[in-house]
Amino acid sequence: KLGTPKMASGGTHRVPYTLETTDFHDVLMQKGIISREQALISKGMTVDEANALLLNEAVQKEVVKAAKYHETTSELQEAKRHSIESKLEKAEDHARADEDEDDELLRELEEDEEAEAVLRSYRERRMQEMRAVASKRKYGELREIFRQDWMREVNDASTDGPVVINLYQDAIESTKVVDRVLEELAPLHRDVKFLRITSTQAIEGWPDANLPTIFLYRDGEMKVQMNAEKLCSQSGELSTASIVSALEEAGALPSRERRMTGRAAEE
Repeated sequence: KLGTPKMASGGTHRVPYTLETTDFHDVLMQKGIISREQALISKGMTVDEANALLLNEAVQKEVVKAAKYHETTSELQEAKRHSIESKLEKAEDHARADEDEDDELLRELEEDEEAEAVLRSYRERRMQEMRAVASKRKYGELREIFRQDWMREVNDASTDGPVVINLYQDAIESTKVVDRVLEELAPLHRDVKFLRITSTQAIEGWPDANLPTIFLYRDGEMKVQMNAEKLCSQSGELSTASIVSALEEAGALPSRERRMTGRAAEE
């Protein structure tokens, strides 16, 4: 997340966001775990800011593409211009020319205006879609809770969407690994509530030998309990990939197949 450097006057100003992403996000995007939009949002952008940058990039690419096209087809464009001028002269000389020919002439003359209208309509539709998606994104960070918060933060909240809870102990390194991964995932999946709580506050007497442990709650009750066996890879390594895989299998995160299907449907 970009900082807010001090100004000479003692105030602050916001550094403009860019389309650059971290190596961590690049790996997740290559594996299809997150989209480019999600990577930008995790830097602290709003949905509108992220999509505005992406839309601007797409428009710039289209401008470059159009410029190259114009450059390579300049002779054709010149011929078309002469053709339009010729039709205008013909229309002036023959005010009662064939109606179909007049319509074709008007379509050619209005082409640029129609293209602009289509682009404007596309932008408006995309902004509406972005706002609809943003309304579903409630969270965005890994939060600490305590025993007295459990009913409200876990059971009640899970009626509106998945809640993922990491049971941790400061002395257990594996639970810190889970914390770091969930911190990275939280801004990428804002419709999922990510929480952490010391294991003995969650369940009195919970043995350290059972850590790391993640609970997944839905519809007011626990649906899945993930321990080291589920969270680690087949080789026994606890990593971002193994934890993400376990969360996908549990249904806390959309699987890669579901993500690709959803993106294809949006397109």
